[in-house]
Amino acid sequence: VDNGSYCNDDVLDSAERILTLEYYKPKSYDNKNDKEKNKTEFAKLGGQALIEISNNKEYRFNKEISELLESDPGFKNLFVDVIKAGLLNARKYDKENIFTIEKRYTRSDVNRLLNWQRKIPAQSIGGYFIENGYCPIFVTYVKSNDIDDSIKYEDRFENPGLLKAISKNKRSFSSDDVQTAFNADALGVSMPLFMRKNKDDEESKEFYYLGPIHSTGRERAKEIFMANGTMAVELEYQLEVPVRDDIYDYIING
Repeated sequence: VDNGSYCNDDVLDSAERILTLEYYKPKSYDNKNDKEKNKTEFAKLGGQALIEISNNKEYRFNKEISELLESDPGFKNLFVDVIKAGLLNARKYDKENIFTIEKRYTRSDVNRLLNWQRKIPAQSIGGYFIENGYCPIFVTYVKSNDIDDSIKYEDRFENPGLLKAISKNKRSFSSDDVQTAFNADALGVSMPLFMRKNKDDEESKEFYYLGPIHSTGRERAKEIFMANGTMAVELEYQLEVPVRDDIYDYIING
């Protein structure tokens, strides 16, 4: 059934991991003690799958949810309303692509929509994270004065279609992630760009999606030293879609 949403087998597999809560289990979950397990998002969400899956891939809600849907009309009405609202909201997005240009996403949204196996903490993602053929780039254009010098990157637009962005610290031209950025197209790694003006924005956790970007290569990059003396790499990226004038002006001028 076409509900106007972006969907494929990877999306369905991801939805299965989310509804069974496996997506929310940290990688080291099985090695944790009970106290540590109880602090995980998996435990806070109930610690049990919301669906049951038969051998021939038929899905049904777990016993508790099924019983509530049958016995509590109020719960059922709210449940159906949430689904309808979600499907209606999905129509605002491009159903042919994972992300929609100029819509806003959090790091967690991006993590989930890229169908990654598990939820990765936002602080681990940081400015970028390479996983499963994707390297989303997150740029906070205006840095706070109180952040550590090692992450006070001087990312900047040269024009609406060209961005200078700094790697994570303690990096050089030979670092794996920098090499991946240089050779992303050849490696089949997609680099979607997400940007926010600063952390004090009203929607501070959300970033505008500005489309795919491509490194202009090592010859246009340079190794630099951060304020704390650690090395990093300044890369140049070409945007596939130049930033819309009003958004560009908002980001660089406020």
